[in-house]
Amino acid sequence: MKKFNNLSALFVIFAIILSTTGCGRKELSPSQTLRAFYVAANASRYSEAVGFLNKTARTLHELSGLLGQDTLDQMSGKGKEIEKISVLEERMQEKEATVTIEVRFRDGSVITRAHPLMKEGGAWKIGRLSF
Repeated sequence: MKKFNNLSALFVIFAIILSTTGCGRKELSPSQTLRAFYVAANASRYSEAVGFLNKTARTLHELSGLLGQDTLDQMSGKGKEIEKISVLEERMQEKEATVTIEVRFRDGSVITRAHPLMKEGGAWKIGRLSF
């Protein structure tokens, strides 16, 4: 019986640790979300990239037929290797943010875009894609 109580106590402690640490997952900031989106799209990990869009943006792009690989490729510079993603500005309120980034590619080309983000299900999501 004592072994059972010790095992139960260990289980409870383990459950508390997991619940307070979020199982090791860290919430991404708006700029980190945008960086992750560009890296995923640039690496042709389209389903991962689409996961960074909010529900409305996913629906609008799917309905308009714009969420194809060509669109994500065009936006993220597919075929060009990303050298650096710089955050030029991050304005954040409680549930909304705007992040302006500059993406530099190894071939010397640069794109600069501002993206609105909002909280959805506790995570920052991109509200609209800019081309």
